[in-house]
Amino acid sequence: MTDIAEAPTPAKMDPPVQAEKFFTSLPARIVARQTEILIRHATTLALRVEAGQLGFIDAIDICYDAAVACGMAESVGHDQIQSILHDCFGPARMAAGLAP
Repeated sequence: MTDIAEAPTPAKMDPPVQAEKFFTSLPARIVARQTEILIRHATTLALRVEAGQLGFIDAIDICYDAAVACGMAESVGHDQIQSILHDCFGPARMAAGLAP
């Protein structure tokens, strides 16, 4: 078992590869928790879009940027992030007058 002190951290890596290696080595439990949080927040923002409190594109951008910033997009892939957002924002697309 790897000692926590030996786990990769951005400070222990060369600057050009810091984020890439750090985020692709995230444990599955962290990725699962990030996915759960993304779904929860995306659903909340989708409800705000449906209520007319937030623009559709703005809400999508907020969620996508958060997924990229926390490294989730690198660990699960951009296609998976888009799939999650598509599922969460399905009803909001209709409310925004966009095609399904």
